[in-house]
Amino acid sequence: MPTSPLAVDAVSVAVDPIETKRSTSLSALYPVVAVLITVALAAMRLFWNGRFYFADDTQTGSVGMWREVGTMITSGQLRILDPGALTAGNYMAEGQWALMSPLQWLIGIGALTVDNLVVFVTVTKLIALAVMALGTYFLARSFGASELWALFAAVSAPAAGFTVYMDATSWVTGLFDAALFVWVWWGLRRLTSGRSPLLFLVATYFLVSFGYVFGVVMLAWLLVLSLVRAIARRSRPQVMRLLLASAYGGLLTIAIFLPGVLTANATVRGSAAIAQNWVLSADLTDLAGIVAPTADLSVRVFSGPLSTVPLMYISWALPLLILVWPATRSVWRSAPELFIFAAGVLALVLGPSAIGPMRWPVRLMPYVAIALILILAVALTRGFPRDVSAHRIGIAAGTTIVLTYLVWGQNPAQRSILVIGVVMTAALIVVYLLGRRELKRPGRGPRGWPATVFALAVTCALVPIQMHYARHTMMQTVAMPDRASAMETVLPDGVDDAFVVGARGLSWLHREDAFEEALIANLWYFSPTTVSNLYSVMRSADFSKDLCTDLRGQTCPEAFDTLVSEDPETGVDVATLLGVNTIVYMHDPEDVDLPAVPEGWRVLSQGEWTWVVTREQPVSRAGGVSATSPGTEISVVDQSDTALTLRVEALGGDPWATLSRIAWPGYTVTGAQFAAPARGYLLSLDLSHARVGDTVVVKFQPPGWILEVTAFVAALLLALIWAIALPLIRRRSSTGSVKGHNVHL
Repeated sequence: MPTSPLAVDAVSVAVDPIETKRSTSLSALYPVVAVLITVALAAMRLFWNGRFYFADDTQTGSVGMWREVGTMITSGQLRILDPGALTAGNYMAEGQWALMSPLQWLIGIGALTVDNLVVFVTVTKLIALAVMALGTYFLARSFGASELWALFAAVSAPAAGFTVYMDATSWVTGLFDAALFVWVWWGLRRLTSGRSPLLFLVATYFLVSFGYVFGVVMLAWLLVLSLVRAIARRSRPQVMRLLLASAYGGLLTIAIFLPGVLTANATVRGSAAIAQNWVLSADLTDLAGIVAPTADLSVRVFSGPLSTVPLMYISWALPLLILVWPATRSVWRSAPELFIFAAGVLALVLGPSAIGPMRWPVRLMPYVAIALILILAVALTRGFPRDVSAHRIGIAAGTTIVLTYLVWGQNPAQRSILVIGVVMTAALIVVYLLGRRELKRPGRGPRGWPATVFALAVTCALVPIQMHYARHTMMQTVAMPDRASAMETVLPDGVDDAFVVGARGLSWLHREDAFEEALIANLWYFSPTTVSNLYSVMRSADFSKDLCTDLRGQTCPEAFDTLVSEDPETGVDVATLLGVNTIVYMHDPEDVDLPAVPEGWRVLSQGEWTWVVTREQPVSRAGGVSATSPGTEISVVDQSDTALTLRVEALGGDPWATLSRIAWPGYTVTGAQFAAPARGYLLSLDLSHARVGDTVVVKFQPPGWILEVTAFVAALLLALIWAIALPLIRRRSSTGSVKGHNVHL
């Protein structure tokens, strides 16, 4: 008589509960070990460079943004617009401010309360890498990888080149999204199999709300592949679950990203063109770098034609896929979505460097790494050591040699690549020999454990080798102070609002003493004076052109002349139109040819790097009325970041008023009409139909606001119903059915 599976399980437990408990406890250690190794390897890099995780956009963008978000949260008010942040300020359109992300709130509060920013940033990024490792482990296990090879995958994914040298050092939103993506994928697999959707819902919310478009593109690609797979299987329950998951992700994407999409035409990111300028765009020969841990490649970067860090590196062990080729084909048959996902992302990496506002496709390499490492872990689980053969190790070793040659050919001066290529080839052969030995004399312990431990050891040993050749990210670093308190004393006596000119092109960014006088980009959030020069990738195109600002708010020296010049349309100086009362003029220490003090201004201070002037009679700060037509008088009744209530006191001929607000899409007006923006970017009112005593109300809401709020609420309702309400209904229904059945019996 056949025995039921439940009976078999019961017998197994009854036979040896101690052994089962020991096995379960050992299994729980693997993810812990993965996290510990990942953190240890990441922390090891600090021995070569204590500021390894504190570079470029992390310095000039993230830490200041986190501080401002922390200030918002502790004050109980999330600002969607800052009129005084002239080079930035449209926070909803920015997206990466992540105003709707509780994780961002938590990081912001931490940044506000911790003085040593280097330590805070480093710990935050180590946690993110640990989260990525842990998620990769569970995701690999869900695809059928053994505990040992899942451990290898968990350590390898955060050690991939782009993650280490770009996202972890500079582009922190990319790091956060890659770390969350593996959890999203694991959660999607769980809900597809009929388990709770809660993990997917929470991880997806965090991923989308961070506002990094590349993570959302990867989410969409994953959902499409999963849905097609479910349709091919003709599994109606899976199709329905994936449609719900897609609806949830789509609603969140609308809520978070639609403001930026509808604002883009007014910004420097407004181009919809598809172009190739080769910046952070790879070609086929660059793909050889996926097994080269120290290779300089022809991926063009901001500082020159060659990347000086291994951006394309994934894992030295990828040629092992050839060693277990039958198992690799088996993975293709059972999980083709892994291969198709990787192929689709690679197509983007090898494509144009700009597709509309999406730029620099090599930023997708962490997702290629995740997919290929998962394939490797599952294939090795299925085929190692069973499928190893002398024929296949010869092909695998030959492939490594060819790839090494292609990488060396891009930079023949880097002869170390050849040496490391030989070492990696030898490592592959050692893995093969360990597999052959296990086939002949099976040992105790998990299958393939000697080879896995060796592969892990090689991966760990590559870290000091990498750091010997590439101790820094190729991105720009600045000599900012380690501590927030040091920046809180910069420009202490300025009159709000201040504007910084002339910083672009100077050597000051690499001088510690310069940061005693001036800051850069979002670091100005630390200053007691409100400064308009902030970090933004979504800055006003016309404003940027008028004052020659870049994404970090730096300007050319000519911006000073523009600020103090009279605007021909309004008859007042540009600084007045912008609500600027303090001008910080940056210059090299040896530059003694400073501008003349404008009429109505006085010198506030003279430093080695800065020359600061303020108005003798300050004007109203940004956000209010900065100019009116002759004979027209307007009084401000009420003013906030997003609203301005005005009263018409007098009207001249052809009456108009200019506001010291960037004319972002999303503004509405009652009691007047909008006129053409002054200088092409300042909000202006046509008062020709108004009367004395009328009230004019100007309000700002991100464009598409009603749709965005509706989508956000709908996403939350869908999540609550799916994750909480439906399980409760099913549980009660199941309980009722059981009770009824018992009564019937």
